[in-house]
Amino acid sequence: MTSTIFLHVEDALPDLARRPFPVIEEGSAILVAGTVLDIPRREVLPIVRLTEDGTTFSLTEGERGHRVFSGYSLIRRILHTDPEEWYRLLFEPCENASMTMRSIPGEALMLTKVLETFSQEKFGWALIDREGALPAVMGLADLIPLYRTGVLQTELTLREIATPEIFSLPGSTTIEAALREMMKRRVRRVRLSKSGDFVSDREILVHIFSPDVLNAVRTAPHKLLDSTLEEVEPRTPLQVDPATTVEDLAGQFHPASGAWSALCGEGLVTPWDLIMKPWDLGQLRVGGVLRVPPG
Repeated sequence: MTSTIFLHVEDALPDLARRPFPVIEEGSAILVAGTVLDIPRREVLPIVRLTEDGTTFSLTEGERGHRVFSGYSLIRRILHTDPEEWYRLLFEPCENASMTMRSIPGEALMLTKVLETFSQEKFGWALIDREGALPAVMGLADLIPLYRTGVLQTELTLREIATPEIFSLPGSTTIEAALREMMKRRVRRVRLSKSGDFVSDREILVHIFSPDVLNAVRTAPHKLLDSTLEEVEPRTPLQVDPATTVEDLAGQFHPASGAWSALCGEGLVTPWDLIMKPWDLGQLRVGGVLRVPPG
């Protein structure tokens, strides 16, 4: 049994507090912030401002928490803007396409608290307070390697956690039409019905901020989301047996890919399924302790 010391984030993930976290300064153009989102595994950028003495940065505050710029909040803002205004939108301040997130107190933070936050917010990212520094940004991708170290354990197989209903669209579907459906269904990936490959919101954002698209929207703003899904470099998912264990598949996880996913005979498996399905089912051991679902 793994020592319960690994229930603490600082012990299970010692590099978390030491690694740099991208931020975006208040007033920066959405065009700049969107380009920063290209950094692997960084889909949430805290929005900061210089303190009065000009020596350091502090978080900006919204009505319900810290303001952050994210792929989700950007897509939401684009879809609520008239297509003829899309080029102008790129030069608005990034806070105009932001969302708010509450931070978690970092001192003696337990992994179970992070998992509870993911489950409650239905969002795979969390801000963790650090004394004398800006918050750390933790995502599901940080937790999946903990299966290899034994900090997280489950006996579940993919058959028990795969999502059976896979959202599919023709490759000829425009990005705009696909994103509207993805937001309505609250999914991050769409399967191309002919090829079987997948496109995620991450790959769509990278495409939107590519030089070719940005050059086109200068004179034709509606072209921002005019490309088709098959033009966004779809990704081929892993093909795995449904009897594969969650722990075994976690060992094949590639965190640099925003479109990482696997297909088995029972459906689609994403990073959320690998961590949060076992947690919500009460089948995830954290530091050797099995969580019992409430009720």
